Amino acid sequence: MDAERQVVESILEDQSNLELVLLEMYHRQTPDEQYAHRTGIWNGVGFNKVDADLLTSFAEQIERKNYLPLGARLSVKQVALARKKLPKYHRQIVDIIMNKGGESNEI
Repeated sequence: MDAERQVVESILEDQSNLELVLLEMYHRQTPDEQYAHRTGIWNGVGFNKVDADLLTSFAEQIERKNYLPLGARLSVKQVALARKKLPKYHRQIVDIIMNKGGESNEI
């Protein structure tokens, strides 16, 4: 496993970080992709066609449950599934981390 991927998996161990990453990836999708829960075009951002429906539903749940603190908006089972699926997006996640420095909800 390469170092970048190890760093990403380490970051995703924290459920708050995992939820922030899901939200950021969701917001990188086009509005049509968000609405349809599918990938319309391959643009290198957001979720792939296999994961789009599931991970979009997780991100929407995180947004809906904004009355709960980050890190408490997904179930244990959902977190486990997300932790299995997100490492393949390690390049996007590194980009998210590099571009989030200094923002209020830091990763």
